[in-house]
Amino acid sequence: MFDYMFYEVQISGVNTGGAIANPSSWKVMEKLGLKRTNKINYVNYTFVDEPIKAYEYKITKEEYLNNINSDNANKKL
Repeated sequence: MFDYMFYEVQISGVNTGGAIANPSSWKVMEKLGLKRTNKINYVNYTFVDEPIKAYEYKITKEEYLNNINSDNANKKL
């Protein structure tokens, strides 16, 4: 997905979030290389009556490319 968005669509970054009450979702984002910001947003979910607190996560194209290059260098070792 990141390859497509950064190479084909030519976006400069991805911003997303994960509900604070759902650590599994934000652990996946961290594993994918996204970094948690200091911002907490309130997000509306279709199955919940009121907004839920969510951590904000971001990754830029440059950060993504650096992660890919770093991963490839580590595989060669």
